[in-house]
Amino acid sequence: MSRSLERLFVLVVCAFFAVLAWPPEARAQDAAEEGEDLEDVSLESLLGSDRVLTRNEGSFGTMLQDYGVVPFIHGYAVSEFYKDEGEPGTFDLHYFNILVGANYEDLIFPEAQFEYEHGGDEITLRFGQVDVRLVDDALFVRAGLFLVPFGTFNEYRYPEFIAKTSDRPYALREIVPVSWSEVGVQARGTYALGKNAELAYALYVVNGLEQRDDPTTPEVDSGGSIRDMRDNHRDKNHGNKAVGGHVGVALSQKVKLGVSGYRGAYTVDGLRQLSVVGVDARYSSDALTLETELVSGWQEVPRDTLHKYGGYFLVAYKVTPIIEPVIMADFVELGEDPEDLRRLMFGVNLIPFPERGPSLVWKTSYAVTRNGAQQDSGRFISQLALGF
Repeated sequence: MSRSLERLFVLVVCAFFAVLAWPPEARAQDAAEEGEDLEDVSLESLLGSDRVLTRNEGSFGTMLQDYGVVPFIHGYAVSEFYKDEGEPGTFDLHYFNILVGANYEDLIFPEAQFEYEHGGDEITLRFGQVDVRLVDDALFVRAGLFLVPFGTFNEYRYPEFIAKTSDRPYALREIVPVSWSEVGVQARGTYALGKNAELAYALYVVNGLEQRDDPTTPEVDSGGSIRDMRDNHRDKNHGNKAVGGHVGVALSQKVKLGVSGYRGAYTVDGLRQLSVVGVDARYSSDALTLETELVSGWQEVPRDTLHKYGGYFLVAYKVTPIIEPVIMADFVELGEDPEDLRRLMFGVNLIPFPERGPSLVWKTSYAVTRNGAQQDSGRFISQLALGF
């Protein structure tokens, strides 16, 4: 092709795209000149406009404000001093987590949590999800990396400015590995059952928990810690998926009950299954809170099945809007005496600004733990937690 023909070809292509880009831009400009609200301009016009390619400020992200996207940024911080019996006491910036998200026309809701743990020694994306409303509140689809809806503690109650205790129950570390997130898809929603009652459900398919295989052992590893199976963000060893769900009923504004289940292959060969079931219940009034969650897991191993179970019971009572004593008893049975644990925790929560800053909580507690070998140990925690 000669140089003159090349130049002609380039001019024709440029003119072609200029003609395509001009009408949407002209419409957007005409709308602005005529006083038409930007929200009345079609999304197709905005997306087709070459202003996306030519705006001077920021990145492509700045154009999202034109599409009705309302962003938000929140977070929570947890700073504490703790001392285990026989160990030196230490200060710890346990968490400084950032949550970012947006509301897109009350239809699409992306959200992510960036977790900075122990002063930044551990930095992770705890969840990054997109919710799409399909049928009012009755049906949402959620996709991405999300907190598993098992019980209520893992999905909603584990942040320290919400949780009543400064340390989470053992069963919700070792059997339900809070905070537990998975990559997959779920359907969820709520239905009104009456004036104050409602049914809530969440059903999901995810990659699932997976035990890391030790290459030095001759056989596929099984029977290990459930907590260590987290963060299997991509299935690389087998394609078997895990399934589960939670169904809850709010009998009133004060009483809530729920059941949960999970089942999936957990070994790298995809042959051995892990099943977990749980029940949760909560009563809450202005002053009194009662909570419990009981969980049980069955973990297949060669020629046997390990049974792990546990739970907790909690009572909190606000003597005044500022002072809230808390008592929690919890236990976990993992099948080996040294690992079986029973604990009794006493604490006091102080909410210094109950009206103006209710998400600021100073929690102080002392707990005594007895293991399966009848050995006792104590832990003191003084913790400042803030949601912002």
